[in-house]
Amino acid sequence: RVNRVLGTDISPNTVENLLKRLNCGTKDAAAASGEACFEVTVLPYRRDLSAEIDLIEDIAQLHGYEKIQAKLPELPLEAVQKKNVVEDEIRRLLVCAGLMETISYSFSNSKIYEKAGFKTDRLVRVKNPVSEEHDVMRQNLLFGLLESSARNLNMGCECVKAFETGKIFGKWGRDRYVEEMKAGIIFAGRQERKHWLTGALEPGFFHLKGVLSALLDNMKVPYGFIDSKSEMFHDFKQMEIIIGGKQAGIFGELTESLRAVFDIRVIHEDRAATPN
Repeated sequence: RVNRVLGTDISPNTVENLLKRLNCGTKDAAAASGEACFEVTVLPYRRDLSAEIDLIEDIAQLHGYEKIQAKLPELPLEAVQKKNVVEDEIRRLLVCAGLMETISYSFSNSKIYEKAGFKTDRLVRVKNPVSEEHDVMRQNLLFGLLESSARNLNMGCECVKAFETGKIFGKWGRDRYVEEMKAGIIFAGRQERKHWLTGALEPGFFHLKGVLSALLDNMKVPYGFIDSKSEMFHDFKQMEIIIGGKQAGIFGELTESLRAVFDIRVIHEDRAATPN
């Protein structure tokens, strides 16, 4: 243990002699690893020696710092997972597009899902929740983004342009649970820069579509947009993102009833799975 901490090759006999110079009593003790081990008795007045690391520090001083070679620790190198590279690139591109990253809890409130008209039978419930507001695992990133936007708008922020990446959780059947990595974007309020002719504009549906197009173009992902039929969005202001012939996300302008749950006037939100 002494050699692992100090990066040295001190023999057990030397360690024992150094401990005796500290007026410490030593007794051989069996170690599960098979290494030399001592049971050390410290004098009552040495209150500074309360832990193993304190003894190692004194051993290093007596042994001599000049005898300890300066070298970098050996750390195993692990291959960076491709999915982390993709997530980092998505974050970088969205920040470059002027959005701010948010981080919300993985827990959510089941009552919000009920008010919003979502089915609650697929929610993953927490057995011992810390509070009623965190009694289920989040089923989407939407509600966290909406709560964050409402909080910022109520504090006087004129414009919210934010995104979040993280896992969502669901339940299929009795014993099948799933978790997926998702990305979400939200626009709310008015643009920060006011045009001299039109005044302050609200970031609209096509503004969001432009940000998504720029993101996917920079990711060099073949994609397409088709009409969507989600109850969360207005009928003529919503679209699906198609990648590889499958739905990778959906975006649009939220309905008044869903905005009312969070007391937000105009919101444009996107939900999209992180590409593999």
